[in-house]
Amino acid sequence: MDRMIDHSVIRETTWDGFRRIDVLVDGRDAVVVVPQTPAPGKPWVWRTEYFGAFAQADVAMAHKGWHVAYVNVSASFAAANVLETLHEFQRFVEAAYGLSPRPAIFGFSRAAHLAVRYAARYPEKTGALYLDNPLFDIRSQIAAPGNSFHSDKEMLAYLAGFGMKVADAPAFEFSVLDKSDIIMKAGIPVLIVVGVADDVILESENTALLERRYHEAGKEITIIRKPGCGHHPHSLEDPGPIVDFLLRNTIAGRKS
Repeated sequence: MDRMIDHSVIRETTWDGFRRIDVLVDGRDAVVVVPQTPAPGKPWVWRTEYFGAFAQADVAMAHKGWHVAYVNVSASFAAANVLETLHEFQRFVEAAYGLSPRPAIFGFSRAAHLAVRYAARYPEKTGALYLDNPLFDIRSQIAAPGNSFHSDKEMLAYLAGFGMKVADAPAFEFSVLDKSDIIMKAGIPVLIVVGVADDVILESENTALLERRYHEAGKEITIIRKPGCGHHPHSLEDPGPIVDFLLRNTIAGRKS
């Protein structure tokens, strides 16, 4: 029998005009944004990190009747049990708010690494992936001209979660590119928005490599490239293409 998930509502406010519920779920800060009129089946956007940042698509989906949710796992990005923690959160929002068992998972920057890991572990619980200037292979950041690898506390903590230091990073063999076969086999739709001039997370060592794997397998992947754009700003000023992709392609269903 599944255990009970401890939770308590901290406060209720508004977020871009929508009802925002801040919740403590198993000791972790979480957010659930409730649309004015939920779409049939209660689809939702799941931000793996950076809630509220470059949120054009999140807000646009809320206007379409989608919930938006987030749980803070920043301090345990690379922990061995982080995927189980995320799965517990998904169980919670499904039970407490009746949300769809197949959310559209958003992974921005290095949070794409976590989004793909989760989708590969739980493909039956993933409706789509929207990845933005995504990091798939941590080693690619070492040589990136614009990286702040040695002073970036978040990245250092991420490596530490794998029991590694900066000096060990060149030998780090865990790339979520190796999870792509699982994503393809599961038929999970993937959208990537990428700045061609990104010098923090190089397209050539991340997005382009995933695109090649899809093409070699004869599978479809949607990529929107922004010429001349760097790592920031994320997303699209007009999120219409992202919205259209999610409305057309997200795997629906009330059964896991």
